[in-house]
Amino acid sequence: TEPGRALEDVVLAIVRWGTLFGRAVAAEDASRPEWQLYALKGVFRPEAAGRTTRTFELHFGEHMVAAEVRRGRLRLSLGPAVEPDLVVKTEFRTFMELVAGHLALVDARRRGLIALEGGTGGDPELLFELFSVRLAESPVDLMT
Repeated sequence: TEPGRALEDVVLAIVRWGTLFGRAVAAEDASRPEWQLYALKGVFRPEAAGRTTRTFELHFGEHMVAAEVRRGRLRLSLGPAVEPDLVVKTEFRTFMELVAGHLALVDARRRGLIALEGGTGGDPELLFELFSVRLAESPVDLMT
């Protein structure tokens, strides 16, 4: 509904906050592919995308997501990507730990928590530049 769409920025801000400060996602937590799409939308950084054009195929266990980045815009869909630049295979909770900076990509690879196929040398790093959560500075100093 229109009132629901009006809350989208608030919900996405809560997604970002929860990614940074909420408890870690547990294996037994309920998860649906549609929720994963929304979480990905919440942690996407259009300002980092600039003129980037890349397609990622993300395998989260049995779920697959196509993420197409085109000049600062993100298009997400369930299912395989057409000619992905990089294929990522991991659990959703691991992906979100990487996004939040709670887990380093080099450690995840070394521990076998993530597999990356295809892509150029910088694509994995680019992926986690495009999908990451950073603390935002408040543009206003509040006086008490």
